[in-house]
Amino acid sequence: MRLQAAVVPPSEVQQDLADVVASVRGSAEQLDALPSRLFYLRLANFGKVSLTDSQALRSTLESEVARQPPMRLQFRSGTALDPMGDDSAWAMLAGDVDQLNEVTDLVVRAVKRLGFLVDRRLPRTRMRLGRINPATTEPYLKRLIERLEDYSGPEWTCRELTLIRVADTAEGGPPEFDVLHRLVLAGEGSSTQASRSS
Repeated sequence: MRLQAAVVPPSEVQQDLADVVASVRGSAEQLDALPSRLFYLRLANFGKVSLTDSQALRSTLESEVARQPPMRLQFRSGTALDPMGDDSAWAMLAGDVDQLNEVTDLVVRAVKRLGFLVDRRLPRTRMRLGRINPATTEPYLKRLIERLEDYSGPEWTCRELTLIRVADTAEGGPPEFDVLHRLVLAGEGSSTQASRSS
């Protein structure tokens, strides 16, 4: 199975973004929008692992992540087709982004110590909302980007990271995921302080 570390936003945060995308005239035809339940932030990709390996990862990461504090996060602004060659529309993360990067780096180091390869070349601070398609026009993209640039979503307290199993669908649609393990952020103070004490 394909395993990733992720932040899955609350359903109301996911739905708010989906509503914003749907409000842009032309989205139904000119964007292959993801269902809101598939909105998540990819932090690290561990590739294909066995169930036994996923349990070993969970055991190691639970104690590491538990020392880290919760984070205040929010999606604010967005973009599309950036950088050049990209084919997607994105929501941009704001809030305790530095803490999120520090916790992710901690996860990556812990996993590497176990001997796993980690692809961390992922857009940690932006979340895919959908992909352009052959019907996408320049006027639509302009409307979408303007709407996303003005977006300021609800804030939430992120109290956990998740290990998710990602799987392709038989119908050729966007990959589905399910949460295998929840890694609770239970520390106090700033993430930097927690990392230095670990």
